[in-house]
Amino acid sequence: MRNIKLILLLTLALILSLSTFGQEKNEYQNKVLVEKLPVEVKKEMQNFAGYTIKSAAYRTENNAKVYKLQIVSGKMEHFLIIDEKGKIIGREEN
Repeated sequence: MRNIKLILLLTLALILSLSTFGQEKNEYQNKVLVEKLPVEVKKEMQNFAGYTIKSAAYRTENNAKVYKLQIVSGKMEHFLIIDEKGKIIGREEN
């Protein structure tokens, strides 16, 4: 009987660990078309003359969308983290 409980416990632990495998809390998995970005985000991009948006994704954080934009200009490539109100939260360089 003890062996059965141990096997069930190990099986449950394995199932739970596999269900969360590869899921990182801060990933931007929701891809979005550039045309579908909020107007406020597009307005903020006007401050980056010469750059174009290569890709965009978002995640939900505190019931609000936060966007990660990959922007490029020639060989320069950056990532901007912008909230849905157009405020730049962060910037990453490649």
